[in-house]
Amino acid sequence: MKKTAIVKYLWIPLFFGSLWGFCEATLGYVLHFVSPISGLIMFPIGFYFMMRAFKEANNISAITLTAAVAAGIKFLDFFLPLQNPAHVINPAIAIMLEALLVGAFFLLFDAKKKRFMFFEALLPSAGWRALYLGYLAVFAASTGMLSGTAWDITKFLVIDSIVNALIIAGLVALARSKNCLLAKFLYAHYSLAIFAFILAAGTQLLIVAI
Repeated sequence: MKKTAIVKYLWIPLFFGSLWGFCEATLGYVLHFVSPISGLIMFPIGFYFMMRAFKEANNISAITLTAAVAAGIKFLDFFLPLQNPAHVINPAIAIMLEALLVGAFFLLFDAKKKRFMFFEALLPSAGWRALYLGYLAVFAASTGMLSGTAWDITKFLVIDSIVNALIIAGLVALARSKNCLLAKFLYAHYSLAIFAFILAAGTQLLIVAI
């Protein structure tokens, strides 16, 4: 792989992963405290950024790298004192599990060449949630979703997955449209990638410090 190709391959995930991390540090932080719909919104946002990175880099590994950037921004919280490790590690684990299932989605279903169906979108939507509940059951049963009620778990695994699948179906359809303004104006560039990372990292540290 040529040097220019390697550089491009790295800054595309850096750009979209930083945007994802910024959304998690701002919108995700607010929704977590003031609204019960955080789970309905944040995964589709992450899906969109992973999808864009995959399409621009034309490599499935870009999905994992994008998620690694977003998760790495979460880990910046460890630079601040008195942080609960579970509040840092669990969201980062969730992000990486999302990437695992989104990667599987794009390996199994070619959204460019076949008609997208709702049931296909249930794979990443419900899959990462099931794996995350398994992770909590083994490593962190006293924290996170498993510390809630049966309704909380059912909503997280079933209802949120269905709503996310509907949103993701819409996102894929939007991405296929030639008139998608978001795709035209939101594009990766190495200078934008560096700026986006600095902005996301600074915002994450600022929000937690406050």
